[in-house]
Amino acid sequence: PEWLQTQKVLAQFDYDRQSYLEFVADYEENKQMLDELKYELANL
Repeated sequence: PEWLQTQKVLAQFDYDRQSYLEFVADYEENKQMLDELKYELANL
């Protein structure tokens, strides 16, 4: 999309694509864990 400026995002990771990909993987893993926890708490 027009509003997404990839250079600004990559600048947060010193333009290191691998660091960015690791961040995304960690985020996805944490989100999955939180979703599972939310489901478990909702079913207590």
